[in-house]
Order: sequence, then structure tokens, then C-alpha cells
Amino acid sequence: VVAYRRAVAGGVKGATSNNSIPRNANNLVGGPLENATQISGRFKLDGGPANGALYRADNQGNITSYAVYDSAGMIIKRVDVRGAAHANVSTPHVIEYGRNTLPDGTVRVQSPSTKLAPRPTNSDEIP
Repeated sequence: VVAYRRAVAGGVKGATSNNSIPRNANNLVGGPLENATQISGRFKLDGGPANGALYRADNQGNITSYAVYDSAGMIIKRVDVRGAAHANVSTPHVIEYGRNTLPDGTVRVQSPSTKLAPRPTNSDEIP
């Protein structure tokens, strides 16, 4: 834990920017991923678990990112726990997705603009 906190303070790549150590995939009880399913590959924009979450973990079981879905199975947000900064916002950070209603009334996921920076995570978003 001490080495991890030193790595965070020193800005080591993949370390989180707050003092919360992310949970391992073997211990998700009590966190935002308690009932989540592990996947590999990209997160689906739609067709995800209704009111659920999916997560990715590295070979050591460390959570690297997760996605949260609404009641229709459309992605609401992706939380990058580890990895590269986006728009100079270090991990952990949140990328939020919107909705776009087509003229026929169909609702689709609106991908975030690549021009908008992600936001830092709130403490309850750290797995």
C-alpha cells in the first residue's frame, strides 16, 4: 500500500490520482461493481446489461475500466481506472455518454465529443 501511494504521488503511469486503491476483481463486494460482469474487448454502446455494469481487468485482476448501463441497456458512462490520460485528465476519469433522439423517435447513444475532456471520478465511482 505504501509503495502504491508513493507511485500515485509520483505520477506513475497507471496509478490513480486520488488516495483510493481500486479493488481487485476478486473482491467487488460493496463497490459500484458488486454485481458487474467481467468482459474483454470493447464496451458495447447498447445491448449491455439493463441497469448493470461491465468491467475489464488485467491479468492480475486489477480493474482497468468499467461501463454503467441504463434500463434500456445503453451505456451511461465509462470509468477508466488505470491507463493513459485523456485530454490531460489523468486516470481515474469518467467519460459520459448522452442520448440522441432521431426524427422517428428512436433513441440512440450519443458518443462523447473527442473535444470534451473527461471529468475526474467521484469517490463512489472508484471500484
